[in-house]
Amino acid sequence: ITGVLSVITALFSTSLLLKYTLCVVICVCLVYLFFMLFFLDRYIVLSRPTLLWLMNRVEDTADVRRELLRRLLSGKTLTRRDEDDILRFWWESVNEAEALATRQREQDAIRKFVGEDKSE
Repeated sequence: ITGVLSVITALFSTSLLLKYTLCVVICVCLVYLFFMLFFLDRYIVLSRPTLLWLMNRVEDTADVRRELLRRLLSGKTLTRRDEDDILRFWWESVNEAEALATRQREQDAIRKFVGEDKSE
């Protein structure tokens, strides 16, 4: 409460130095909060439920499963950064499989169309 009252007093104070100092302190606090929220989150150790969820998510994708297994067996503690990397690999693998399936359907449609033209 005292800190809030001090800030309010400083805002309505006529001293420019006090206002500038308060602005600098507020900016430093905001930068610190930004750093804490967006950067340190990546260094938090994965919890057991998160790790189990990640293992279930990638079990059908062989390459991503191997990468997760390699990271688990390396002995280093898995962090949110590792989770982000594994999920990115998984997403790329899923997108690649979908693109391959789409390409195959398009080729089948072309073959079917060309085959129908030959029979006419």
